[in-house]
Amino acid sequence: MEKRVNLRIEHIKHSKCRDDFLRRVKENAAAKLKAKADGVKVNLKRQPVLPRLAHHVSAKVNTPVTLNPIAYDTLL
Repeated sequence: MEKRVNLRIEHIKHSKCRDDFLRRVKENAAAKLKAKADGVKVNLKRQPVLPRLAHHVSAKVNTPVTLNPIAYDTLL
């Protein structure tokens, strides 16, 4: 008789986010020890990624392309 096994991927393969968390904990502990030995204060909080710097895109090399939506009737 055939049997069906229902498994979620979380039960088979461990998530990599835990590895990243453990790496950060070790780095923070090492930074704390070094800062305490040096007598300085260190910020261990994660900082958000800043927005990209503004830049100008030249239209001489990159010619503009006009895009038109696909008509709904042609999809059927």
